[in-house]
Amino acid sequence: RRGEKSIDDTPTVNPADMKPPQSNSESNHEDGIVVGNNEPRSMACSVTRHALITEPREWRRLVCGIDTLDVGIYVNWDEWDLLHKELVLQKNKAVVQEGVVWDKYPIGPILVYPSGKGRNYAYHVYRPGCHVFIAKRGEAGKTPNVYVSIESHLLWRDGVEMSLDRVENLITDLGGEIERIQISRCDLAADFYIPGGFNYELLSSCRVSKSKKTQHIMDDDCLETLYIGEKRSPVQARIYNKSKELLKKGDKMWFLDVWGITGCVDVWRIEFQMRRKYLKEWGVESLEDLLGKVGGLWRYLTTEWLSLRLPDDQNVTRRTVYPWWSAVQECASAFGPECQLVREVPKINLASVGWYVAHMAGCLASYAARIGCGDFWEAFHRLQEDVQKHWDEKDWDMEYVKRSLLAGHDVDLGGSGDVPF
Repeated sequence: RRGEKSIDDTPTVNPADMKPPQSNSESNHEDGIVVGNNEPRSMACSVTRHALITEPREWRRLVCGIDTLDVGIYVNWDEWDLLHKELVLQKNKAVVQEGVVWDKYPIGPILVYPSGKGRNYAYHVYRPGCHVFIAKRGEAGKTPNVYVSIESHLLWRDGVEMSLDRVENLITDLGGEIERIQISRCDLAADFYIPGGFNYELLSSCRVSKSKKTQHIMDDDCLETLYIGEKRSPVQARIYNKSKELLKKGDKMWFLDVWGITGCVDVWRIEFQMRRKYLKEWGVESLEDLLGKVGGLWRYLTTEWLSLRLPDDQNVTRRTVYPWWSAVQECASAFGPECQLVREVPKINLASVGWYVAHMAGCLASYAARIGCGDFWEAFHRLQEDVQKHWDEKDWDMEYVKRSLLAGHDVDLGGSGDVPF
């Protein structure tokens, strides 16, 4: 599922129809040369304006796979009272020591952090590769009582299924019985070696996407990251300089082994982050669902949700896809079977009649307090008069029909159209 560890069998692409970057007298001596430590100079930092709008002429796919996986787990704990008491004790120790090693035998030591995750998960324990957040509930309910984030290095090293096996073993060792596991977040990524890299002008002018929200991070005139979609939205895309991230953080140099290269330069990542709401619309609930549909998801995300296209037609759907982006789309087959997916967008969840009654009743009390009227019936009739004045200035009949259609009801327009107030 992870794709290739190296791509010696993947040829470097040099499309014949791509025009080489032109240079002028000011930059002829710099374009396309090797500088400093024999690393290719980034085209994003080129001094020529023409180079800033040139698509990569060469690329090589390194790997593609699942880079982030968060799961919600429904767990029944065998001896919850004892486990809960121990978790409280270790958490209190962790507050003082900013994290504490819990020697829980026979499973071996695990790390306990002083804080959990949000309001739902009070406890945070860690075994290498897995962050486990536990709620204050001994039994599985309507929502997961355990939330797990699997670290990137474990996913790339062992694959998704073995990584999840590690999670299940940890929960079993702690005395938990798993009812079911649901996918809460999944990030799909493809890494390419692209000599010269990218620039913001190219990506912004050729981007065709479902989301119009973008944000970018620059280092001087060099693009580092482009975000498409909002951070908290159900789906977000990121295109960024992965090699630069590795050099900054320093704790992810193991990626060089994953990529099968020795130099950390000009590796760019295309990544899609999908949250539970979006995954659920595609019918991805379990790990089996994810592994069976991941190829189709990548194909949809890189063809329908986001693509890079030449501005050669007013109709964006007929524009020519950049050759490099075609290579991105072709990663789908490395993820898994390219099945045809059907998306089911949830219907509007209409409130019950009782909810509206309770809401209006509460508003009546606030209305009475606002006008200084303590008598119920007087306040009620005064509100009735004010509501009627409100609708005298608006089209009640039209609004009633519109709301009825949205509620899924057929409306007979052949009658008098009178609606009792």
